[in-house]
Formats: sequence, C-alpha cells, structure tokens
Amino acid sequence: MAPKPTLPACGYIVADLGLPVAMVDELLSEAKGRTYEPVFKTVGGDEDDGLRQQLRVSRRSAAIANLRNAICDITACLGPAWNPTVFSFMLSLSGGDEQEPRQDYPNEVIATAAKKKAGRIPASTIFALEEGTILGCSLAASRHEATPRLANFVFL
Repeated sequence: MAPKPTLPACGYIVADLGLPVAMVDELLSEAKGRTYEPVFKTVGGDEDDGLRQQLRVSRRSAAIANLRNAICDITACLGPAWNPTVFSFMLSLSGGDEQEPRQDYPNEVIATAAKKKAGRIPASTIFALEEGTILGCSLAASRHEATPRLANFVFL
C-alpha cells in the first residue's frame, strides 16, 4: 500500500476545485443574499469587528452540497474520513486594523481530536467566491508560536 500524502510543512495546500462557473455564480448569489454578523476582533475577545462578518449556514442548499462534494474529492487523498460538517459565508470589507493570526480550535479541542485520531488535527477549508480574493496564510497560530496548529485547505 502506498503511503498517504500529507500536507506540506507549511500546513496548507492551495487547490483548484474546477467548479463550473454556474456553480460558483450560484454560491456567490447565495452569499450576497445573506445577512451577516460581525465576528470577534480578537480571538477570545469581547469586541466585534464590523469590517469582518460571518454567517453560519444552517440549511445546505444544492450549491453548498456540490461544494462539499468537490472539497471531499480533493481532500480524500489526505484524509478520506474527513467530513466537512459546518459551512459559513464570510465577508471581509476594506479597512480596519490588521488582525492577529486566527486559531479557530481551542487547545482542548485539538487535544481531544489528537486522542481520537492520532496524528490528525481539525482542519478548515476556505473557498474564494470572487476573483482577486487575497488570503494571508501564516505558519504560526500566533505571533509567538513557530509551528502550525491548524491545517488549512485553500480552494480557488
């Protein structure tokens, strides 16, 4: 049996899902038709950042289901049991202060996941709906840490 591919040392990959333009347009239309809430300015903080907003998707549309299937097709070689379950639309407006690197998973969640699936950690995917989207990826979970704590799959 051939060894399973792993993420590069940086902790993320960039992949093209090859989605049809009509599907991306459907996702973008759905995203634009939603109402967003500001997200926290600092991880664990009480202050929201009105320039960065998010909406958790409670009901999956056909477009979201198709996106999930396309993501699973790409990630199957890295972790066939990985099952994306939570979807959110995010909106980042121009301006505002530069934010600290984000770490979405608290240490206790990572520890629990590590016990259940040795060598694996929770992962996030980011799918850019609009051309020209710029996303910064950091090798550290915070400015004080030197190793990645969160695997990211970035899809274009």
